[in-house]
Amino acid sequence: MKITCLVCRHAYEVPEGTDVRRLACPACKAPQAANFLYERSVRFEPVDDPRYAALVEAVRAGRLDEAFALLPDVDRDRASMDPALAPLRADRRWRGA
Repeated sequence: MKITCLVCRHAYEVPEGTDVRRLACPACKAPQAANFLYERSVRFEPVDDPRYAALVEAVRAGRLDEAFALLPDVDRDRASMDPALAPLRADRRWRGA
């Protein structure tokens, strides 16, 4: 699977079965577990939860009020690692949600 580092934009291949907890970009050494999970969910595994898909769409469209309304209905652990939801986590409301 091809991964693109969100830090330095270096693209590289990751073999199936890689321990994502130890995954680091070969170019800049930044931790890559979140990138790996993002690539799997966006490119290879359909989002099977329509509530989660709606949350991601709201964040991508910049509708953070709507996203925070959807947040209680989704897997918080998954949301805390998904790079697509970084704008949501950067908002001060994330800590109180």
